Formats: sequence, structure tokens, C-alpha cells
Amino acid sequence: MYEHIDQLQNKVLEVKGQVQEQTFLPPPGSSAVLEDAAGSVACEGDRKWLHTLESVVIMWAEQVCELLQQDWAQDVQDRHKLLPQDEFDFWKKRLLNLQGVHTQLMNPKAIKLSLILEKTESMYWPILRSTCRNVEEGLREAEDIVLHMEPLQKILQDIEHMDYSQVRGSMVALLDAVSELWSRSQFYCRPRRMVTLLQELCNNFISMTRRFLRAEELLQGLTGEPSQTLSNIRLSIQTLQELHVSYSLSKDGNTRWDFPSQLIFYQLDAFLDRLHTTEEVYCVCVELYQLEGVELPGSGGGAMTNTLLSVYDEFLQSVKVLAESKCDATSPQDQGFLQSLRTFWLHVRSCEIQLGSVLCRAVDACAAADTAVKVLQMFGFLLARPLVQEQLRPALGRLVQMLSGELDRAQLLLQDATGSAGKNTPPAAGRLHRAHQLRQRVELTMKNFRAIQHLCLDSPEVKLLQQRHGGVLAALRQHRAAVHADWSRQAEADCQDVLQQPVISPQTGRVAEGQRPPAAGGAAEGRELPESPCHSRPAAPPQRHHQEGRPAPGAAGVLLQPGSAVRAGGDGADPGAAGQHRPADHRAAAPHLEQPGLPADPADHRATV
Repeated sequence: MYEHIDQLQNKVLEVKGQVQEQTFLPPPGSSAVLEDAAGSVACEGDRKWLHTLESVVIMWAEQVCELLQQDWAQDVQDRHKLLPQDEFDFWKKRLLNLQGVHTQLMNPKAIKLSLILEKTESMYWPILRSTCRNVEEGLREAEDIVLHMEPLQKILQDIEHMDYSQVRGSMVALLDAVSELWSRSQFYCRPRRMVTLLQELCNNFISMTRRFLRAEELLQGLTGEPSQTLSNIRLSIQTLQELHVSYSLSKDGNTRWDFPSQLIFYQLDAFLDRLHTTEEVYCVCVELYQLEGVELPGSGGGAMTNTLLSVYDEFLQSVKVLAESKCDATSPQDQGFLQSLRTFWLHVRSCEIQLGSVLCRAVDACAAADTAVKVLQMFGFLLARPLVQEQLRPALGRLVQMLSGELDRAQLLLQDATGSAGKNTPPAAGRLHRAHQLRQRVELTMKNFRAIQHLCLDSPEVKLLQQRHGGVLAALRQHRAAVHADWSRQAEADCQDVLQQPVISPQTGRVAEGQRPPAAGGAAEGRELPESPCHSRPAAPPQRHHQEGRPAPGAAGVLLQPGSAVRAGGDGADPGAAGQHRPADHRAAAPHLEQPGLPADPADHRATV
């Protein structure tokens, strides 16, 4: 009867242990029973008691073996949604369980049972001893792993409580903690366990990203504020890609991390593919939403605008259908999203073809190249779409030809050397001013070309246009250089003519009457020359008269009128003496003219004057 009671009690404790996820080792009996068993086995060799005790040892060995064979890495292979916190809890429970088993194996009853088996030299005594050693080894393993997982657990808890925009900056610290766990733990440095942990980290970040994006409502943002949702999606992609980068850096520092990256990131990569797909959908919506309120210029602009609005309404309807679908855009297992997405892309393709056709007609309707470029710039948000570019290719070729024609006309105008900026402008200044205007015209043409250059890089007309642009600029530089050279030569010749004229008239012996020399007009013309970004105003011709000891031609007090008084610097002359000939005053003002020993030839007075 007592035996049945013990069995019932053991069964209850076993069930209780299963509920609490603890291992309960059924006791071999009460202390009195063990004393009787020990006496019977020792004195009488009662094999019945010995068999009972050996059966208990077999039960213990099976339970301990089942406990130690639990493999967390194998569990993760079967369940892909496990997180790092689940593994932390697993090892903590395992540690508590092994501590409980070790306590049960060290209680007096278990020790008494061990002594009985050892005395009788039972064949199950080595099994019991091995079971105890396995429990002790498993206990050391659990203690080691729990201890070295604490830094990693703390970092993950901090990441869980921080704003998602800050998560990206914590990736390096997180992978450093994983590396420390690998290098310091005696029992966790196994590839299978490390791969499992990294997979759990990927699952953890996937879960955080889904909460941040509100995955169940992600598509509904297409009809709300798509720009904000698009920013969140891009932030999520950058954060998850940072995990890839941080892992690569950690792997470079650990030569023993030779396990393939595909095995770790296959779930994360599938999730990223979905995010990229969703990002593309939002990008298209943000771009095409700009069609609202667009109006095309020109006589036929009203009809083309109505066509654009009709295409826009069709696009809005397709977006509404996609947003109202009950699909999870971030789940790789949701195939319904892919079906809805195929229908959406068909509508987008149709809209792009129609939009490209309308833009092509709008560009062809423009009479001037700059107007066509403005139309293209107004629809710049569409020009990156491949189908729109394909539709615009003929119109872009014609536009490049228009720009090339502008360069040809500029070169023809440059050849008209008789042009001037105005009737009151000197010839050289007028020619340079005209060249400056032509250069501005050429630069405006190339500015329009550069606005569309990225759309037609592979066109042969583009290379021809660039060559013509270089030729026109070279012709402009040559023209400016020739005008500057002609003006400089003429100014030099005028200065030489002035320098060759005598200061003292040989007929009268007085200071010669001078007219305003041509060089003064050349200097004034030089002041009117236009400046350009690549050419400065030419320098005045060298004043060689200073080297000959003569004042500059045309300066006050140098070219003297008859009867005028010569004064230092030419300032301060008596107004009343103007037009009166006073030889005495003349001699007093210029006493060197009558000094003895001067040569008779007035031309030789230059050095003295």
C-alpha cells in the first residue's frame, strides 16, 4: 500500500514539474525504506530491492539525458520567429532546471542510493555517476552562457527603448557584444549557436521595423501622406543595411567566423526586398502626384492638359485599389501583395506611355528651344521613368538639332565684322561688345542643352553639338584677340605720331599749337571696351614718351596754346592773361628758352624741355 502511495506522490510531483518546466527526479523511497533496502541487500542479497533501486537510476538517467539533449539551435531551425529574448529565457530556465536537478542528486536519499549501488557493485552505479557528471557539466555551461549573455541582453534592451532613428547608430556596439560573447564564452563559441543568435537578431530588427512602419497599415499611406511614409521606409532600409555592414566588419576581425552570410541573412534579405518594392511604389506615387494642377502652355496646351488630367485620374484610381487591398507589403509569405502589385504596375506602365506621348507633342509644339527646355524642366519628375524617356527620344533629337541651329546662327553673326553696339560707340568697342553678346547667347544655348544632356547622352547629335560649341567659343576668342591687337597697334601708332611732332614750332620759335591727338581718342575707346569673364580690358600702349623725358601728349600744361602762360603742373594760370602775348612773361615763365648755349634747331630742345 505504501508503495502505491509513493508512486502516486511521485506522479503528482512529476506533473507539477512539467507544468513549471522543471525536471523532477522521483525519489527511491523514504529514508526508512532505503535503510531497510540497504540492510536487505547487504545481509541477504535481496535482488528485489536492488532491482527497484536500479529502476530509479534508469529513470533518472533518462530524464537527465532528455534535459541535456534539448538544443536551442535545433528549435530555431523549426521556428523562424524566435527572438534573442526567447533564447535568453531558455538559458535562464535551463540554468534553474539544472540547479534543481543537481540539488536533487545531492540530497541524502540520492547519496544513500549511490552508496548502496556502489557497495553492491551494481552495473548501474557507473550510469548514476556519469549522470551526475553530465548534470555538473551542463550546469557549468548554462552558468557560463547566462553570464556572458548579459551585456548583449542589456544592449538589446536599450535598443528596444530608443527611437527607431537612433537604432542605426547602435549596430556596431551590438555586433561588438556578439563578438565578445563568441570570444569569452567557453561554451557558446560554436558556429551553429552563433548563426542561430544572428538569425534571432535579424528577426528582432524585422519585428522592430514592422512596428515602426505599422506594416498592417503601410499601403494605406499611399492615399495619405506618402512623402512621410517614404522617408520612414528609406530610414528602415538604411538601418537594416547597417546591420549587414556591421556584421562584415565584425567578421573581418574574427577569422573563425567562416559561416556563410546567406545562412544568416536570408530572412532579412527577403524582408529588405519587400521594403525596396514598397519604396518603389511610393516613389512612383510621389512623382505622379505632382501632375495635379499642371498646365501646358501654347495654343494646344489646353487639350494636352486635359489629357494629362485624365491620365492622372486613372492613376489615382489604381492607387486607391492597391491601398484598399488587405495585404501585408512587408511579409515575404504574403503572395496576395504580389498579385495586387502586378495589376498596379500594368496601370503605371499605361500611364507612363500616355504621359510620354503628351510630353513629346508638347515639346514639338514649342517654337523656341528655351521654351521646350522649360517644358521638360517642368516635368522633370517624370523624365527618369524609362518608358517616358523612350517616348521622348525623337523629340529630344529634334530639340538638340534646334540648339545646334542656334550655335550656327551665332557663328554666322560673328562673321559680320561690321556690326556695332550703337552709332555712338567706337568701332573696336562695338565689335567687342557684339562678341560679348554672342558669347552670352551661346552660353544660354549650352545652358539649355545641359538641362537635357542627361536624357540623350548616347545621341550622336550630342557630340556634334559639343564640338560646335567648342568651335564657336574658339572663334569668339580669336575675334576678341584680333580686335584687341588691332586697337593696340592703332593706339601705338597714334602715340608715335604725337611723339614725332616738335614741341617748339620751327617757324615761330614758340610752343607749337596742338590739336587733340588721336591717341586720346584711342584711350577713351579703351575705357568703353566691354569686359568678359575670360578677357580683361586691354592695357594701354606703353608710354614711351616718359622714357624720352617728355610729358604725356594731351596733358594739361604740355601742349601750349599761343599766348598762354606756362606754369608748373599747368594749373593756376591767370584767366586775364589768356590770349595776350607777353614776351617778358613768356621768358620769365620759361627762362630756359633764352639761355645762351642752346642749339638753334628747335627740334633739339626736346631733351631740355
